[in-house]
Amino acid sequence: MTEPHTTLTELEMHGDFIRRHIGPSEADIEAMLAELGCRSVDDLINQVVPANIISERELEMDPPRSERAASTYLRHMRHRNQVFVSMIGCGYHGTVMPPVIRRNVFENPDWYTAYTPYQAEVSQGRLEVLLSFQQMICDLTGMELANASLLDEATAGAEAMSMCRRLSKAKSNVFFVDDRVHPQTLAVIKTRAGFMGFEILVGNPGNNGLVAHECIVDLSGIRESCGITVEDVAKRLMDYGFHAPTMSWPVADSFMIEPTESESREELDRFCDALISIRGEIAEIESGQQDPENNLLKNAPHSLHLLTLGGWDRRYPLEVAFFPSPATRRDKYWPPVGRVDNVQGDKTLVCSCPPIDYYEEEVQTP
Repeated sequence: MTEPHTTLTELEMHGDFIRRHIGPSEADIEAMLAELGCRSVDDLINQVVPANIISERELEMDPPRSERAASTYLRHMRHRNQVFVSMIGCGYHGTVMPPVIRRNVFENPDWYTAYTPYQAEVSQGRLEVLLSFQQMICDLTGMELANASLLDEATAGAEAMSMCRRLSKAKSNVFFVDDRVHPQTLAVIKTRAGFMGFEILVGNPGNNGLVAHECIVDLSGIRESCGITVEDVAKRLMDYGFHAPTMSWPVADSFMIEPTESESREELDRFCDALISIRGEIAEIESGQQDPENNLLKNAPHSLHLLTLGGWDRRYPLEVAFFPSPATRRDKYWPPVGRVDNVQGDKTLVCSCPPIDYYEEEVQTP
């Protein structure tokens, strides 16, 4: 006669599950109560917890479940969640987590213990994940240092604010936040600022028309509307007496304006007037008043040689081409050449050396 097989439920270590989650044994509890001079746990609670917050009503608790039953119940409860607002695109983006990483990192029991979350063991595991990620970035990039964070964007913003305050020597506790940040980022920053005594100002940094020491002018929209490129504007600036700015760096279809401390206010005003005037010339092309291929910007710069050549046949006035502003009528800088063939670019090299035959004749000559 064969003996009946033991079921899986009977094989489950119910006592071990409770032991791993509830540390003290009955003997431990009695020893600690005796040391404190208490008769029971309830007696200890009555001595420690104020009477006005103790409830006399017994807790309505379900009977205990096994580990497998608890896991199944929680999984079913999770499926009852309903998503009403999707945060995808609001600072959160869909990702594909490779199963090997998910299992060996996020679901790896080595990163945590069976104790309450956020204890030291979990923090240590989180730090180890962060260091492993940083090391991976160093290995992939070949750089000695790597910056990495497991914080979400909102928390990272609040942490950055706290760090700035600690490192800054300024006495001000006012922080400016762009009104275009995600709402959850602004909410976390405001909450952190409230506890730390910081004042948060929210607004658009561009409303007052101020920029920093350097600024980038984006011309991609103008190129799409009428075909005028950043190179056309840079060369037209030469007609106004200005050196062409840095083009298409660090952003394509843009140029960088980098005024230095040596420029006077009058010089900066003259530069601004030139940009405003060039924008007006572009508007004439956009509206159809000027030919899109034969205009002030496409033909710039206009050299002195072209002025003295005679027989002006362009579709725009000569004076506007060579003297576009009052400043150029008083003190004109003349571009040495016109536009170079852009098939080869402005770096076309011309060799001024004599041909090889010349040197051969020199050697043969006694």
